[in-house]
Formats: sequence, C-alpha cells, structure tokens
Amino acid sequence: MSSTHEHIKNYIDYLVREHSLFVTIHSRGDRYPPICVRYADFNMHVNRFCLYIKTDSEIWEKCVLSQQKVCDRCSEGSWLGMCHAGVVEYVYPILTEGKPADFVSVSGYRPAEDSVLYPKAMHKLSKLCREFGLAPEDVRKVYEAHLTTDIPDKKKVDTLIEPLCDMIRLEYLETRESSDRRGGRPGRDDLYYHICNSIRNMHDHKISLEGICAQTHYSASYISHLFKSRSGMTINQYVNALRIDEARAMLDSTDMSIQDIGLTVGFSDANYFSNVFRASVGVSPREYRNRFRKSDNGKDPE
Repeated sequence: MSSTHEHIKNYIDYLVREHSLFVTIHSRGDRYPPICVRYADFNMHVNRFCLYIKTDSEIWEKCVLSQQKVCDRCSEGSWLGMCHAGVVEYVYPILTEGKPADFVSVSGYRPAEDSVLYPKAMHKLSKLCREFGLAPEDVRKVYEAHLTTDIPDKKKVDTLIEPLCDMIRLEYLETRESSDRRGGRPGRDDLYYHICNSIRNMHDHKISLEGICAQTHYSASYISHLFKSRSGMTINQYVNALRIDEARAMLDSTDMSIQDIGLTVGFSDANYFSNVFRASVGVSPREYRNRFRKSDNGKDPE
C-alpha cells in the first residue's frame, strides 16, 4: 500500500471522526484503474437511511446507475445536490487527465421543512415508494430519524474535501504509472480492492470463491491467500461481516421481522443468521434490537 493511499484513508477517518462527515468515493468505472476500487471501504453510503433502502437490490442498482449521471455533471465543479432518494449531498469531482471520472460525496443530510428543497425531497421520496412498492410511512420515518437537517456550510466543506480530492488525484497518477510499468496488469493491491468492491456490491447474493476466480482469472489458492493476508479474514468471514453490519442497521432502524432481515441481507437460514449474529455481536438479533431501543428511548421496549 502506498504512503499516499495510507494518508488518504487516515484523512477520511479523520473527517468521519472529528467532523461527522459521511464521505464516500465513487467512479464512472470505464477506465483503469478506477479509484473507487481502491477504496472499497468508502464506496457505500453507510447512514442508516441509505442502508435501509438499499436492502432492495433494484434500488441499489438504481443508485449505482445514478453515479454515471453524477459523473457526467462533474465538469460543472462541486455542488450541493439531491439524490433520487431525497438525500442531500455535496459532490466534488476528481479530474484526472482533464476528465471528471470520479467524485467524492459528502452525504447524510435532508432539508428542513421550511427549506425550499423540502418539497423536492418529498416528491422524490413519494416517487421512490411508488416505483419500488415501499410503505411511505415507514420510509418517511427512517428518513427523518437517520438523516440530519444540519447541513454544513459549503465553504467549510470545501476546505475539508478539496485537499482530499487532490490526494486522490495524486494517487491516481502514482497508480497509473505503476500500472504502465507492469504493462497494464493489475497489482496485488488493485486485485484485492477489486474483490472487496465486488463482494460489497453482491454480498446479499450467493457469493462463491469459484465465482470470484472466474471473474478475476486467478486460481482459488492465490485468491484465498491474497484475501486472507490482506484482510485477516476468509472471503466467507468478510461476506458475513458485511451482512451482519447491514443487519444491525436494519434492526436499529426498521420494524422488519428478524427472519426477513436475515433473508434480506443474504442468509438463507434464520437459525444460521442468528448464530452468526450472536458469534459476531455477542447477543442474538432480538436481544440487540431490544437493547438498542431501550437505550434510544430511555425505557424498556414494548
């Protein structure tokens, strides 16, 4: 891992920890090396509203496709916008070779009821519910509970995010030079991040080592050794960790049954889901939900 890459990850951690910014990095994906592949841990919005609606795979696909439209607009510079689900976000383009191919998003906001953006957000939420058959009252509840109206001033965000864009641009140049020296073949870092990114995009579906090998054209032993040496986990352990993280968010923010949550995040057996959850979190899914709601409300859940 390059020193620039390490600096970028540390800086994003700083933005999250000290400034409470939901920072993600996205790519058009039509060139090598796509920057977001190297930042699989920062490629998905992790606020609970986004996790909630993305449990629907069709909505997830729409979110991915919408990134293409955002990239197309990046030539205009940075701006404050709103996604198809009514989430307000800042967008900062990353220009490489004179073309906007990647962008940084600072998200997790919603307009206040007295804002001029509020009617637009409600229209987008209503359209989302109609298109995907969601219950408007449930979506609205999660939207209001887990997105904040405290949208920071753009000058402040500019000061924090523009240096990040510069660092990512520098790493792209370093990575491109390294790729050229290898004749265009991906290095171990790029292959590892590509695997992570693929798993993140498909972790609610059946994932197999054989499928990853077929996609990457590397042997099972090579992929297994590479992934374990870099992550400290097997691919199956990594998949389950992603699923458990998503299940925790759904237990926190929805009233879905525990069985439905397990199925939604990719577990085909409810008992296996409960066993994996308990081994990872230390309590059962039901105990976790009850503890969260007790601490959130200050009283025992009904």
